[in-house]
Amino acid sequence: MTLGTLGWLRIVSALEQVKGERWTGFANRHGDWGRDAALWFGRRAGGLPLGELGRLVAVVGMENAGSEPLRRESLREGVNLVIL
Repeated sequence: MTLGTLGWLRIVSALEQVKGERWTGFANRHGDWGRDAALWFGRRAGGLPLGELGRLVAVVGMENAGSEPLRRESLREGVNLVIL
């Protein structure tokens, strides 16, 4: 288990507490903000690379995981975010 994985588990645990449900209940639910929040916190607070975030959320095809939520949030904050 890497330091990034430990940080991810804390992020998921915190979101589960806030939302009052398990990760598996909301992570892939259409329109739910939980996974976007986890990706945002994982990238911003955890410093996790996007590929690692994609692996951690275990969603097929998430090599650019979180790019849209991160882009939207960076625009709100006036930050120019470049996603490789």
